[in-house]
Amino acid sequence: MGGTLNTTYMESLRAYYADINEMRTCPSATQVAGGNPTGLQAQSFFGYTRSAWQIDVAQAEWMVDTDWGIGSFGENSWIRNSLDAGGNRTQTEQVWATIDVRNIKEVPFIADARWNNAWPTNDDPVPSPVGTEEEMFNIGNWSRIVCYVMRRHKAGVNVCFGDGSVRRVQAEDLWSLRWHRLSRPTDVGDELRWMTGW
Repeated sequence: MGGTLNTTYMESLRAYYADINEMRTCPSATQVAGGNPTGLQAQSFFGYTRSAWQIDVAQAEWMVDTDWGIGSFGENSWIRNSLDAGGNRTQTEQVWATIDVRNIKEVPFIADARWNNAWPTNDDPVPSPVGTEEEMFNIGNWSRIVCYVMRRHKAGVNVCFGDGSVRRVQAEDLWSLRWHRLSRPTDVGDELRWMTGW
C-alpha cells in the first residue's frame, strides 16, 4: 500500500483503468444526490442508497484538481499509508501497512458508500431509527461505519476485500469486519431492521 497525499484511492489507480470515473461509480447509484450538502464546499454532497456522492474538487484541498469528484464507492482509509505535507508517512498502529497480513481476505478495501472514504471502527454507534435517509447522514458521521450502512444490494452492500474477492455484506454485519489492525468484531443483532424500506 503506497503513500498518498492529496489523492483518493481511485486517483491512485487512474493509470490502470480506461475510465476511472465509471470505475468509481456503482451502476445502481450513478446520479449525484444534490439534496444532501455537506456544508463544507458549495458543490459537495453525500450520497444515498441510490445516489452518488460528489466532492467539489475546486475547494477540496485534499483532492488533486484532475480528480473527478463523483462516485458511489468509498475506501476503507485504514488501508492507506498517508503522507503529511512534508511527504512523511503518517501511521498509527491501526493502519494496515501492508497487504501481506494473515486473513487479508477479511479486510474491507472498498465498498458501496455515501462518501469516498471513512475510518470505521467496530465500536462506532449503530444509527438510531429516522424517518428518512437524509436525516441519518451528516457531516458528524461521515467517517464512521454509517458511511457504508445502506441496503443498496438487497440486504446490504457489496464489499471488495483485500484478496480481491467481492461479497455482499448485510448492513448489520459491517460491525463484524476487520476494518483496521485492532478491530474487534461486534454483533449489533437486528438493530437496523427499521431500514427495510431503503
